[in-house]
Amino acid sequence: MEVIPIQFFTVKDLRDEIAAKEENREMIPLQDLKFAKEGDACVDIRCCEDVIILAGQSIMIKTGLYTAIPVGWEIQIRPRSGISAKTPLIMKNTIGTIDAGYRGEIRVIWHNLGDKVVTFEYGDRIAQMKVERVVPVKYIPVDTLEELEAIGVNRGGGFGSSGLNQHTK
Repeated sequence: MEVIPIQFFTVKDLRDEIAAKEENREMIPLQDLKFAKEGDACVDIRCCEDVIILAGQSIMIKTGLYTAIPVGWEIQIRPRSGISAKTPLIMKNTIGTIDAGYRGEIRVIWHNLGDKVVTFEYGDRIAQMKVERVVPVKYIPVDTLEELEAIGVNRGGGFGSSGLNQHTK
């Protein structure tokens, strides 16, 4: 299997850097970008600040993570299932796409749908990151809808036409 090199840089937390010097230990970077288990599709990314998300508020959370990826690839930022299941948070702009040319900090946009405050602390895992190949495409305009019939199969129906539950029919 081909392994794609993805370079990354992560900021260091000055609080931990000071503590590491005082305790005479090596500082561990905030983002280690390691797969939890062999075969996993995503790595967790962490926040690099303490965050309070008020009820009804949207906030862009810093990760302190910067990447460089080859042309022909993209990074996708996805919600973590535990956050989605256990909190009233939804990730805006899901799935977030980071193109090969982007060199800014990766940030994650969460929105609080609930009526209570939700908090993240420095180092909490706030999202997942996945790398995907980008297939080159060329969009070709056609003059009529009938011209689209020549490609693929028209399954009929429209938006939502497949129904909610196939077993109730």
